[in-house]
Order: sequence, then structure tokens, then C-alpha cells
Amino acid sequence: MTTTLQLIFGFLSGFGLFLYGIYLMGETLQEMAGEQLKKWLERYTDTPYKGLLVGTILTAVIHSSSGTTALTISLVRANLMSFASSIGIILGANIGTTFTAFLTGLNLSPFAPIFISVCALIIFVSANENIKNIAKVLFGFGLIFFGMDLIDQSLSHISDSVRFKSLLFSFTDRPYLSLFIGTILTAIIQSSTLAIGILQTVYASGLIDLRSALPLIFGSNIGTTISLEIFAVSGSVEAKRTALFQILYNVFGALFFMILIGPFEHLLKWMISILHLSPKLSIAMAHILFNILSAVIVIGFTKEIETLIKRLVKR
Repeated sequence: MTTTLQLIFGFLSGFGLFLYGIYLMGETLQEMAGEQLKKWLERYTDTPYKGLLVGTILTAVIHSSSGTTALTISLVRANLMSFASSIGIILGANIGTTFTAFLTGLNLSPFAPIFISVCALIIFVSANENIKNIAKVLFGFGLIFFGMDLIDQSLSHISDSVRFKSLLFSFTDRPYLSLFIGTILTAIIQSSTLAIGILQTVYASGLIDLRSALPLIFGSNIGTTISLEIFAVSGSVEAKRTALFQILYNVFGALFFMILIGPFEHLLKWMISILHLSPKLSIAMAHILFNILSAVIVIGFTKEIETLIKRLVKR
């Protein structure tokens, strides 16, 4: 029992540190950017392609697609941005969030204590606010990898459980159940980044194959949209349209690739073999490829999508 509790608390500790690291990085960077960030979004999102680029970069920096989308909805609610301008940002936000999965796929955990200890010292000693803010960002960066390392350690012990293995293997022939699990898990923890991070560890342990992992990745995109609908429900018509587009885009994207899961898996395996990717980076590549292809498919139909959403949400 003691060992079980240690594993559970180890996992939860890693979970908390990972989320706080993402939160600290995002909040500090947004605070550093201040009003300039909003002005930047307002100015450089006049076309879907510009919006996609801005959404990708912003989300890669603040490590949260939900944060980018919530900020976008806030601007739309305040009539500082139109629904049409928000489409590109949302497409880019889904791509940008894959950057963290790529980072967690790299073996940077050994450097996490260095980031944490050095940056903590700078935060408490330095009197320069800019230096302190940079240290906070790097401190959060260290927390992400330290938390991921704790999660890895806990899951590596839990993976020895016969019951845990049988549970995971039950997903192999039930792809839509895996899609549902991925959605619910991400909706609960409100972080597709963490959900993908956990999946990277599970896949690297050999507990599930690539075919079983893909629906979980697709589901993580749906799960991250749940809170956004709640956030926008009392907003303006434009804000509701933005939230609805985010949900429909992620749902139909996931279902589209569920139908084409076979060809997508073959393409992914070819890329993995060509690039000689590790298991964790293989999951990161799947996440990146899925979101890029989804955006490429949709970006050319933004006018039609705008017309459809406006018909669906009239007030």
C-alpha cells in the first residue's frame, strides 16, 4: 500500500509541477508582453494565413492552446477582433501546442534541476524585473521537465501491473473508445500537452502500439475545447461563433483522421523510419502531423466556414 501511495503521489506531484510550469511560463510571458500582445494580435490577423502563423508562434511560446484561444475569444468578446480574424489563430493554436510535445520528447530532464535551482536563486536575488521575469520563464521550463520526469518514474512502475497492462491492451481493438478516453482525460486535466506527455511515456514503455495511440491523440484535441464553450457561452455572438468553430474544427478533424487512420499510420511510420525517431518523438510527430494536416485541409475554406458558423449562431 505504501508503495502504491508513493507512486500515486509521485504521479500527482509530477502532474502538478508540469501544469504549474506551463502556467508560470505562459502567465509571465503574457505579463511581459502586456498590451502589446493584444495590439499585435489585432494588427497581424487580417488574413487566415497571418492568423495561423501568429497563433502557431504565440501558442509555441506560451505553451497553451487553451490560453491562446481564450485570449482570442476575449478579444472577440470585446469587439477588438472579428470572428473571421479568429479562425486563423485557432488553426495556428493547435499547431503551436505541439511544440511542447516535441520538447518533452527530447531527453532534457537531467537539466531540469539546474534550471530550477539557478533560476530560483535569480528570482529571489535579482532586483531587475526583466531578469526576474526571464528567470521565471526558465524556472517554469525546468518545472515542466522535472514534472515529466516524476510522471515517467511513476508510470514506469505502474506499467508492471498486469491489470494496468490489460486495461491498455483493451484499447487496441476499440479505437473509438480510445478517442473517447483521450477526450475525457484532456477535458478533466484541461491540458492536451500533459495528456500527450503521459501518452509519450506509456507508448515509450511499449504498453500500447502506435495504432492504439493515435485515437488518444485525436481525442486530446477535442477535450481541450470543453472549457472554451463554457467561457464563451455568456459572451457576444462573435465570441460564441469563435468557440463553436474551435469545437467543430477539432471534432470533425478527429473524426476525419479516424476514418483515415490506416493511411495516416502508414505515413507516420514512414516518417519515423526516415527520421529515426525515438518512441516519445514518434508521438510528438504524430501530434504535429495531425494538427498541420488538419489546418492545411481547412485553411482554404475559411470563407465557407465563416458563412456556415454565422448561419448556425445568429444570436
